[in-house]
Amino acid sequence: MESIRAFLFILFLFLTFLLYQEWEKEHAPEKVVKASVESSLESYQPSSELTPTSTSQALSSTDSGTNNDTYDLSSELPALEEGSIKKQITIAKAPPIVVITNTLKVVISPLGGNMVSAELINYKESLDETSDPINILENRDGRVFLALSGLYGEGAPDFNKNIPVYQSEQTQYQLDAREEKLTVDLNWTNSLGVEYVKRFTFYADQYVVDVEYFVNNLSSRKIPNRMFTALRRDLKPVEGQEESGLGMRSYLGPAYYTEEDKYEKYEFDDLQETNLEKSTKNGWVAILQHYFVTAWIPSQNELNIIDTSYKAQGNSEIMQIRLTQKEWQWIEPGEIKTFKAKLYVGPKIQSELKSIAPGLDFTVDYGFLWWIGQPIFYLLIFFQSFAINWGLAIILVTIAI
Repeated sequence: MESIRAFLFILFLFLTFLLYQEWEKEHAPEKVVKASVESSLESYQPSSELTPTSTSQALSSTDSGTNNDTYDLSSELPALEEGSIKKQITIAKAPPIVVITNTLKVVISPLGGNMVSAELINYKESLDETSDPINILENRDGRVFLALSGLYGEGAPDFNKNIPVYQSEQTQYQLDAREEKLTVDLNWTNSLGVEYVKRFTFYADQYVVDVEYFVNNLSSRKIPNRMFTALRRDLKPVEGQEESGLGMRSYLGPAYYTEEDKYEKYEFDDLQETNLEKSTKNGWVAILQHYFVTAWIPSQNELNIIDTSYKAQGNSEIMQIRLTQKEWQWIEPGEIKTFKAKLYVGPKIQSELKSIAPGLDFTVDYGFLWWIGQPIFYLLIFFQSFAINWGLAIILVTIAI
């Protein structure tokens, strides 16, 4: 009698599983036909400002002696600077710059020199081998997710909402299978003759991109610059991941790391109510989604300001989290100054994230049971290292526990 009861119970579970699978098929979202990746340039807005934040106002009152409510970081100048250079706004259509490695396909806009699209070549949208690669950064079909970077300061590429048009030797770059890295240089010169080179360095088998500015001051006066990096995104859920089958949703939203607070999330709801204001060394900002993370890591041991902004735009809502150097970097005539940051766009591979920046591996979120989940994960990795089989590794973890 007991064996019959057990058999019926197993049969019930099996039928429930089949019903669940059919329910998933029935309620699966329809495949969306997307515009081409290159169309990301069509509605791209390169300005680093959404709306003035209280951080911007606080910095402006300290550094520039102004407390104007409409002030923003891109318009700031250091104390005693007269602001004699007129901003150079040039709106022009320019072909996108496409960069392909064995891990990433990236589209860079010459307007502002920012990434407007990033596809993960080795990760597909579905298990179907013919499906498109996952598109993390994008600016098409009503979706916005951009990785912005630039320089503030009089005459700098992003001064006072300036929109520089960078020049590049090519519009197509591809990492050769025999090469370890690929360098893409964008060039722009301001009205004083100061030369700016924005350099992207891509690496084989990696999702980290080095972003550097080389400022060659060929003018007759010293100039102040400082670097910012920002992530801008709409508040919409990731397509196809609105909700899991069990009614749970993985975290989607900003996160940051400071020496004082360590790793913190800052949810979309919180961001809409209060703008974030933090000052830190050795920090970073990121936007997390299921399985993937996009993060800006500035040069370490420099004081940076983390701020956020939010804007309702028609039927869309846009947020931004930004890192800006606190101190001005003065560049003497004839001097070349370098500004550096790293951008990570890729999967949450804990070992890789840990090597990039302190605390970045915390973006692999184990939830409130992290103190149990993390040791089990390390134990699983240990067993898999010599078992070379995930199924066997799971069995070994179960026996060990």
